[in-house]
Amino acid sequence: MVFLEYPEPIRNYIYTTNQLERLIKEVKRRTKVIEVFC
Repeated sequence: MVFLEYPEPIRNYIYTTNQLERLIKEVKRRTKVIEVFC
């Protein structure tokens, strides 16, 4: 719960960064599966 101790603007930035990292990770995971079948 350390996340909630940060001020609001910083929390929004951290949350956005985590979403972006998750999206990139998911895209890499899915493209890796596609490469196996090509």
